[in-house]
Amino acid sequence: MHRRLIALCLVVCACGDPVHDAAVAALGPEAPGVPHGPYHRPGQPCLVCHGGEGPASYTMSFGGTLRAYQTAAIPATGATVRVVDASSNTYETDANCVGNFWIRASDFSPSFPVSAAVTVSFANTPDTRSRVMLTQMHRDGSCNSCHAGLAGPASAGQLWVLPDTDPAPAQNCGLGDGKGDMPGGAGTVPACPLKSPPLPTMTPSYETDVKPLLAKRCTGCHAADGEEADRPFTSHDDIVGSIGLTMANYVEACRMPPPPLPRLTAAEQSILIGYIEAGAPDN
Repeated sequence: MHRRLIALCLVVCACGDPVHDAAVAALGPEAPGVPHGPYHRPGQPCLVCHGGEGPASYTMSFGGTLRAYQTAAIPATGATVRVVDASSNTYETDANCVGNFWIRASDFSPSFPVSAAVTVSFANTPDTRSRVMLTQMHRDGSCNSCHAGLAGPASAGQLWVLPDTDPAPAQNCGLGDGKGDMPGGAGTVPACPLKSPPLPTMTPSYETDVKPLLAKRCTGCHAADGEEADRPFTSHDDIVGSIGLTMANYVEACRMPPPPLPRLTAAEQSILIGYIEAGAPDN
């Protein structure tokens, strides 16, 4: 009987994956005072434990940590992470008070490759800041596997969204019992309409119609401190002439904002196209 138990133990132990076991062990112990749950291990590769091989109790399709700034470990609390897969299926979720975000595999099982973007909204203003991932994910939704800490030979740099000049979102972090999931929502990107939306009967006003729309949907990238700093849309002069015509063409073709940022509505398209076709008056 003793020999049988030894043989059974050897069989069971041989079924483990030493590479995965080593990856789990390399994560190290939990931080003191932080229970298992949504606030633990910020910055670490979530799918090492939540990738289906354990030891976590559920599987994620995506998980990571979002920072406010490129060079500081300040969480981007409340920022929205949006992913779009190869079949135009989308999912949105928010970063919590330590910057962690995740999507359960049971809620969203993507077809790779996948594009991603993140957006921060500012309270009581239409202003946003956005960053679009310039490359696609082809197989791995464990964001911190590549974006571990600051940029260097072993890391693409942490995930961040705000320029240093912007205030960080309020954290309001109560760790509680460490249970629960972040809210999220799934959807599908609709096909771009074959016809342009009807133009407005009156020329839209730059001050009351166009400027707030640009602040809400465009200047998160098209600003002096954004990803499209060489093509700013923060003043009337920025959107006249050839830049305005290019903007109208991209808006009509549903190419701006770029996926996976949410597409302009038909009403928003109508305002921008109608305004530019009317000669972009300073009204």
